[in-house]
Amino acid sequence: MEFSEEELEGFIKEFAKRRKRQIYLTLILLPLVFAYVFGRGDPSNWICGIPGEVYLLIFFILLIPAYINWSCPACKRMFGRRGGLNPTHCRYCGVPLRGDEPDSR
Repeated sequence: MEFSEEELEGFIKEFAKRRKRQIYLTLILLPLVFAYVFGRGDPSNWICGIPGEVYLLIFFILLIPAYINWSCPACKRMFGRRGGLNPTHCRYCGVPLRGDEPDSR
């Protein structure tokens, strides 16, 4: 599928927004993992009086928007686990996702 220059520029801008959201979600998810690891088990290990399992539950709930966010703005297909941490283009439709990389199509 061919896209106009304006559409491609819009996809790059939209991906930049999604990438920023993904970074913020990751910054929230990582402390939840540590809170679970250090706060499970004995109540004396609980963080802020909350059991580690609660942090694990919050982690899994926040994985849903993180997974949905990480999709191509053009074809709407999710990058998934093998989508890479910082893709330069969509592996399904080939749309460039970052403006700093040359178009490889």
